[in-house]
Amino acid sequence: MKSVLIVIAAIAITLTSHAQLGGLGKKIPGIGGGDSSGGSNADLGKLESESFEKVTPAAEKAYEASVLFCKALNLQMEEVKEQVGTDSKKAITLARIGAAKKNFDSIKKSKKDAVNMSPEQKELFSQGHNKLGEAFGLMTATAVPVGFAITDAMKQAQANPALALQYKDLVVLGAFCLKDIIDIADVRYMVWEIGRKNQVPGIPESGPEKKFTPKKG
Repeated sequence: MKSVLIVIAAIAITLTSHAQLGGLGKKIPGIGGGDSSGGSNADLGKLESESFEKVTPAAEKAYEASVLFCKALNLQMEEVKEQVGTDSKKAITLARIGAAKKNFDSIKKSKKDAVNMSPEQKELFSQGHNKLGEAFGLMTATAVPVGFAITDAMKQAQANPALALQYKDLVVLGAFCLKDIIDIADVRYMVWEIGRKNQVPGIPESGPEKKFTPKKG
């Protein structure tokens, strides 16, 4: 897992350092199907479209859960204002990922473990707990394998800044699948503790695992 995060970080640094460079082709030697030289190629364009298609439901639920928790805890939150007919599905998913990350960070920093919730707040909190459980289930089943596939493919981009820049959205998605899920797991345990202390309906007696590490395969 440590090596995966190093790859993601290295690509992110590459994107920042070489933002002025243009894009290259979609084929990377060494991954995927065969070529005439005995190597192999990966279609990053196809990988990107398929990855966003698979991960979007998890990103949507994670975002919705983050909003519900912020409302329940009276925290300032980031909301996604979708422009109907103009925003692409990918753009909306990226916006949700960014907003959810900010909202979950606010929840972690709030340390509101002794909140005096109204019945309405408890209902929102319970909805958020259920939604987060759904999001985490989707991420472990779908997003984590996608994240490892993205990381494997984008390793080539460490030495190719223009290619990394062209597929910067794919890098963001890979980080959501493998890095953000660790933070989401932390929040999931934290909100379980808050829910139990505040006797929120629907919070189970036994909580989720406190730490989570994405595993390949």
